[in-house]
Amino acid sequence: SIYNYKQYLTTGTTNVAAIIEAHYNIAKMYDSMGNKKEAETWYKKTVGVHRRLSTGAKKVGASYAAEAKFKLVYNTYE
Repeated sequence: SIYNYKQYLTTGTTNVAAIIEAHYNIAKMYDSMGNKKEAETWYKKTVGVHRRLSTGAKKVGASYAAEAKFKLVYNTYE
């Protein structure tokens, strides 16, 4: 649930892939509930978190960030 993912994000985890995935899953849940405003907010957070945390040679969470970017663009033209 959204609550559980948000709780996970407050645990101080350092697992970058899991953090990005949690942001994306929150966005998807809001999207599936029809709450487009919150979904957009969390898709943007997914992209931002990916930019900040996925550095160095190994880029993690790229598929979640790419999907979030797609959703943001798609919703613009929907």
